[in-house]
Amino acid sequence: MRKSGSKRGFTLIELLVVIAIIAVLIALLLPAVQQAREAARRTQCRNNLKQLGLALHNYHDAFLTFPYGYNGYGTTGGDPTSYRVYGSWTHFILPYLDQTNAYNQFSPYLGMHCTTTQVTALETALAGLYATAMPAFYCPSSKTEQVVNYSWPWDTEVIAPAQACITSYVGCTGPNTSGDCASFSYPTTGQTGLTGLPLCQFIGHHFREDESSTSSTRGLFAQNKGKKSITRITDGTSNTIALGETTFSDNGIGSISNALFGGWAHSSTASLINWPGRTHPWGNATGFGSYHEGGAQFVMADGSVRFISESVSAVAFGAAGTISGNEIAGEF
Repeated sequence: MRKSGSKRGFTLIELLVVIAIIAVLIALLLPAVQQAREAARRTQCRNNLKQLGLALHNYHDAFLTFPYGYNGYGTTGGDPTSYRVYGSWTHFILPYLDQTNAYNQFSPYLGMHCTTTQVTALETALAGLYATAMPAFYCPSSKTEQVVNYSWPWDTEVIAPAQACITSYVGCTGPNTSGDCASFSYPTTGQTGLTGLPLCQFIGHHFREDESSTSSTRGLFAQNKGKKSITRITDGTSNTIALGETTFSDNGIGSISNALFGGWAHSSTASLINWPGRTHPWGNATGFGSYHEGGAQFVMADGSVRFISESVSAVAFGAAGTISGNEIAGEF
């Protein structure tokens, strides 16, 4: 006779099989979740770049020119006690990113010549502004925080606050080369760029249009007196890079990891995207690159955003960096 109320439980083997199935499903699901998250971060990064592109064009509408990449440099007039307050494209477009208050805090000091003591005073006065995160300039795929502990080899030459907001996006100076490498005191790693020139001859921040007769800054942005109007982009605005992504170090050092409010925020297309040799002793990178797989995102001069593969040819990528090189646009 059958007993009532008897129950049959799972055997150990059955439990192990169920656990194994669940583990396999989780293993299959996690990459999909990670890919979905990265897709969302990449989309946000693209939106940031789109906003920056619109801000650049709004600036151009107001002033009939794009802002210069960077203005000012260390000591002025050969006087070791006189310094110029830095400024870059990043904060000239702040009013067009709903950041007018931030711009107004900094703008009174633009172009100001000051002594070492005054530089220290400015650092103190603007410390809060420097340490304020600016999400529009930050790719969420980045491996470090946007506000970092900031350091610089010569703190007396620049405004170097203890903390600074750094940017994931930099202006394009073009595929630059220079004959002035030996005249600069900046250290090199001994590596050569795609042009065969030493590293210090193509990193973006050496190209000062008002200082070097042999430097060739062929992109939209340059140091000092580098303002360019859209009419000078004869290669076509849809074929010319305006801004692009970069990676940065966690200490704020380097041409593309400098403070948002002043400093070198531009890079060269002489180095391919994510090229390992683009590193520099002062920072993490001196070329375009990203944490997205396979390439990086760029704003073209017409304001559109596109993803360019890291396998792009050196010729095509270099040509995309010039505004009036008269090259035939290749695939990129």
